[in-house]
Amino acid sequence: MRAAASAEGNSSPLVLFQMATGYWLSQAIYVAAKIGIADLLKDGPQSCVVLAAATGSDAPSLFRLMRALASVGVFLHVGGDRFALSRLAKSLQTDVHGSLRAMVITIGEIHYQACGDLLHSVQTGSPAFNNVFRASLLTSTLPMHLIKA
Repeated sequence: MRAAASAEGNSSPLVLFQMATGYWLSQAIYVAAKIGIADLLKDGPQSCVVLAAATGSDAPSLFRLMRALASVGVFLHVGGDRFALSRLAKSLQTDVHGSLRAMVITIGEIHYQACGDLLHSVQTGSPAFNNVFRASLLTSTLPMHLIKA
């Protein structure tokens, strides 16, 4: 709501651009959750080289991802190529009370794809989920841990 209110007072195309590219951030959070970065940082800061080796990722690409997430407070950039958990990132850990990791992965995979077909829903009135996955959410054969959202 605050973003919408501030957007009203700012007619800059930059605000609209930020809104239109908001999925970039949600997908970055999804990727960090999917490859388990928060779990790898639970014992303290790590370098992107170590994180990349542990996740089978490309170190320079992972560094750019982590820097982007640190710029919005999801992780902490502690210097060089080292990153640490922030309060937000703790919720991406697997075995913590109130973990959002499974939910973020579900949103980043299933809901993201369905939302990408929103035009279909608006034009036809049919659920985008059904069009994308060729099944109803209620009768889908997708793994239940990916559907519970």
